Amino acid sequence: MVSILQALKVSLLFLIFGLIPFVLVVIAIVSLISMGFGFDFKVLYANEGVDTGSVLGNLGLLIVASFIFFVGLFKAIGDIAEAALLE
Repeated sequence: MVSILQALKVSLLFLIFGLIPFVLVVIAIVSLISMGFGFDFKVLYANEGVDTGSVLGNLGLLIVASFIFFVGLFKAIGDIAEAALLE
């Protein structure tokens, strides 16, 4: 059990650091679609009057965050399987 937890140290960091922006971007995209929450990422706007920068920025951030999240997820699955096979 200790070796499984030691193997998951890096994987949990990948999952946490990927999950936080993943959830934020999903909330931002849902709010852009429904305009219910009113979250605006002003940093990602291309121009002040154009929403395309926000949408493209959110989609880019979603791609990067989901990549980090799924790398961590598959690394965690591999580390658990490797630690279980070694014991």
